[in-house]
Parts: sequence; C-alpha cells; structure tokens
Amino acid sequence: MNTPKLKLRKINHGKSGGDKNAFCGPSALSSLTGHTTGRIARKIASNRKRINGNYKGLTSSQLTKVVKGVQVFELHPILDSFGYSFTCEWLNRHTKLTIREFTRKTVSSNNFYVVASTDHFYAVHKGRIVCNHINTPVSWASDKVFMPRSKPVYIITIVPTLKTLGK
Repeated sequence: MNTPKLKLRKINHGKSGGDKNAFCGPSALSSLTGHTTGRIARKIASNRKRINGNYKGLTSSQLTKVVKGVQVFELHPILDSFGYSFTCEWLNRHTKLTIREFTRKTVSSNNFYVVASTDHFYAVHKGRIVCNHINTPVSWASDKVFMPRSKPVYIITIVPTLKTLGK
C-alpha cells in the first residue's frame, strides 16, 4: 500500500453515509492521511476483530459504525499499516501545557501530531488543529478550538519523510 502524503486537511467523511465515522480517533487520522473516516474505522475494527474476535459476521458498513471510541494504542497499527514513522510520548499529568498552548508551540515544527486529551483526539500541524468538532483546520488562536483548557496526555509525533511529504 502506498503511504499517503501527510497534510493537515479537512476531515474526509467519504461520499456515502456508509463511509462516515463521526468519532474523534478516525477523524484525527483522516485529517492527516486523507483516508475516509470510515476506512480508518474499518481498519480499527478489523484489528480488534483479529486480536480478540469481536465483530464476527459484520459487513464493511457495519464495521464503520461500531468504532465509537479508540484507545491510543489502537492508532499505532493504523499509522504503521500506512507506512508512517512515529514516536509516542506520555506526558506528565502535572504539565501546565494546554491543547491550545501545545498547538501554538508547533507553528515552526515540520512534524505532525495526534494528541490525546481527556478522551478526545486532535490532529495538529504548524499551529493548526482539527478534530471531529472542528471539521476544517483552524489556527491555535481560533475560538473554535475545542476544550482549550484541557491538557494533552499522550502525543504521537509523526516525523515526515520524503515519502510521506510526497516528494
């Protein structure tokens, strides 16, 4: 499979209702990879099915709908299957950094981030942020940034390569 070009973009919910998953984990990865939220949800569900036998007999469309919550460790195999290089970091729970401040600090960074905070996922790149509540990338200074006072607890850093930048 080709590694999709990394870019922070509007969340891709696909052209049909059967390919839409409105939850934050698939939305964060969709905004970085360009894959539909449904495709990412199906990959998550397939991994769950493979690991613990859940979801036997469900159709592809049904698999899209069953992913309602995602754990951080479930995002790793998805990123890996797309060929991305990434690192992961748990943050100290006493950190003073908020989501808004973290996003602001990424303005000059070329890295892409998936940030988990208070049971919610965000995609972040160059001072812009996307989640399922804000469908299109917005600046860290925007009033639309969801839960601006929450603190990041887990950060997946995707380091761009020539392959993932499409060069």
